[in-house]
Amino acid sequence: MTVMTAEIEAELIRIFNRFDHNNNGFIDEHEFSQVLDSLGYDDSAEVRSLEFAAIDDDEDGKVRFREFADWWLDNR
Repeated sequence: MTVMTAEIEAELIRIFNRFDHNNNGFIDEHEFSQVLDSLGYDDSAEVRSLEFAAIDDDEDGKVRFREFADWWLDNR
């Protein structure tokens, strides 16, 4: 796992905010699908939903920055 330095955290905040279109501090499932599109993922909607559910640790239907950062660092 990659260590979260201040520089990496700043970059991840920039990426997170790019996809948090309504600026509510969360990425919803639709916004997360756009993250996957930008990364070139070619998965079905079902697979994308499963991936979203896997990173939504508290199962509230929203991905917070920390959840997103953990996923990003584990998968990039």
